[in-house]
Amino acid sequence: MRASRADPFHLTNAAVSRVASLAGEAWCYRPARTRMLCAVSRGVADELREQFPEMARTVRSVPNGVDSAVFRPDPALRRVVRAELSVGDHAHLALFVGGDWERKGLAHAVDALGLSPGWHLAVAGNGDPAPHAARARASGTESRLHFLGPVRDMPRLYAAGDAFVLPTGYEAFPLVALEAAASRLPLLMTRVNGVEDLLEDGVNGWFIARDARDIARRLNDLRADPEQASRLAAAARSAALRFSWEAMVEGYLSLYAELRASPRS
Repeated sequence: MRASRADPFHLTNAAVSRVASLAGEAWCYRPARTRMLCAVSRGVADELREQFPEMARTVRSVPNGVDSAVFRPDPALRRVVRAELSVGDHAHLALFVGGDWERKGLAHAVDALGLSPGWHLAVAGNGDPAPHAARARASGTESRLHFLGPVRDMPRLYAAGDAFVLPTGYEAFPLVALEAAASRLPLLMTRVNGVEDLLEDGVNGWFIARDARDIARRLNDLRADPEQASRLAAAARSAALRFSWEAMVEGYLSLYAELRASPRS
């Protein structure tokens, strides 16, 4: 369930929304009403075939895209943003981006700070900082944890980072993964839909567990070997270039052409 906060109102709203979504899917995703289902990743396409077997032959996949001219390395912005966050030249900055912090595993990333000397963590997105700030205080890392709230200019923030961390429990194809990769950040992410299509373990980042020790191990690897970190970063940027908006548009145009060539009987 998606709930931005753990209070009764937000949890109830998430539960009602989930029931309504499932009912709507069951009504819509059937041959009598729908000619084609298009997923944003191969993993979601497999899930659709499993959950809606009557539609299995109509499932297609077109991956998400990213504007690599907007999301890109920018050394000048890097210096400015890091100064604003009081992150020194010799410190390392990991980024966590998104809401629904429980599902996306923010607690694991925060706990990893206590095992990763020299690393800061910047958190962009909506959520309740209080419990996570308390975790950081308990481990003596509160000064290295930065809650930014919703960020309007994300390319600016990505430019300041040294790694992207998202120990999420489920995704379709997170746009933030593409944005971070295009911004030349090594990816430390769980093996979820979409990420499996982008991340090559040991090439442009690493698959991580939802576990503070595993996250810290990879953060420490990046800090200990700057040459390896640079190779992973360059490979992340290269991988993101495959997922252009132009390629995504062409993918959808081909699906419309397929539909036009086989009108509903």
